[in-house]
Amino acid sequence: MKKYCLFFLFLLPLAIVAQKKVDLDKYKFTVQYRSLPKVHLDSSYHTYDVKVEGTKLMQPFLQELVPEKTVTIEGWRKLAYDGHITIKVKLEDLLPESVSVKERVENIKDKSGQVTGTKTFYKQEVVYTFAASAAITDFRGVHIADQLLANRNKKLTYNSPEFAIKTV
Repeated sequence: MKKYCLFFLFLLPLAIVAQKKVDLDKYKFTVQYRSLPKVHLDSSYHTYDVKVEGTKLMQPFLQELVPEKTVTIEGWRKLAYDGHITIKVKLEDLLPESVSVKERVENIKDKSGQVTGTKTFYKQEVVYTFAASAAITDFRGVHIADQLLANRNKKLTYNSPEFAIKTV
């Protein structure tokens, strides 16, 4: 046992001397991150379909916006129905909380910089809430995940384009 202790005491100073100082500041590294799925999917799955449900009040918006086209999964093929994965998006009503008319005054100046008049522009500002969620299942009906897309705690604001005439 004494021999081993003496041997290690002899090697310790050699190990310290053998260390080299490496300065990595002069080198540049490129790093890429991957976000891997938290749920394991069958590797044979390559297709998906999207179904969007909305309330009666949301139906006109759904026809105009076509939200099914905005859902994409990179590297997968989108089908109209019967994909390996089904993404079912549920949209709730859009609830306006306040509506107000904002005005902006713009001074009109001549070539010498004198104010010769003013123009007033109006826009409508709507504060609203919206809720949406998505449920993801496979073609066998096995539930994979739920995703909250929007909730009513976050207030959103819509500003209309500006107009020269204020309507009541």
